[in-house]
Amino acid sequence: MASVRLSRELRDQILRTAMLAFRKTNPDPKPTAEFCQKLVSAINNSPVQAAVRRVLQAHTEPNGVVKIYKSFQMPDLLPQTLNPSTFKLKGEPRSSEEKELATGHNYGRDPNLELVVDMPAPVMVFHAPDRYRSDSDTCPLHVSDLSEADQQPILDEMVKLLAEEKVINAKFSSYRSSINDLLNRCNTAHQFVEAWPAGDAFLDNDIKCKMHEKVTREQSARNRREAVNFDSTVANQVVLTSKLIGA
Repeated sequence: MASVRLSRELRDQILRTAMLAFRKTNPDPKPTAEFCQKLVSAINNSPVQAAVRRVLQAHTEPNGVVKIYKSFQMPDLLPQTLNPSTFKLKGEPRSSEEKELATGHNYGRDPNLELVVDMPAPVMVFHAPDRYRSDSDTCPLHVSDLSEADQQPILDEMVKLLAEEKVINAKFSSYRSSINDLLNRCNTAHQFVEAWPAGDAFLDNDIKCKMHEKVTREQSARNRREAVNFDSTVANQVVLTSKLIGA
């Protein structure tokens, strides 16, 4: 059986393949369709969104033309609409346990709970004009902007998903460290598979083929010569000649 050295490149390739396999079998928790529907309802019922709708409706003519712009000196500051398909939810932890799940930056204060929610369909929302805004697919949303009745259910679901995500990430970290440590203790692919037979699944087919090649001593010597383009004919002639002349 041929020996395949575990080079740094091969170690990294095995580790990457193993990590991808982990993510496929342990996907990040996703919000349910029910939660997404609750979030849409909470956004629509939020005080700010409801207030903007009332103002616009009060200044909309029967033909659909909004006349509100005439009453503003700076029409560019009027609320605009977005149709984001992703929301970045932020919320303040309510307990010490929830603080352990908080990772969002909060300008020197305690971190926020943060959860990215991909919606099944875009959601129309009003937002303050921002000339520097270029990403309309993701919309930040603080739970405190929702109505008091909607804040707790949304926060409860955020905490549940973040707790599940933390468990998976801890499992991933342990999994990655254990495989990396094993790879660093092995010098060859054969040693790696011998220590962890299931690790064979993370080897490329060409590596497996090389491992199972039957190599005789003569073939091994020939391979070494060919690897360095060693011309034995010329070298042997030099050795023979040096012996004849007594060099």
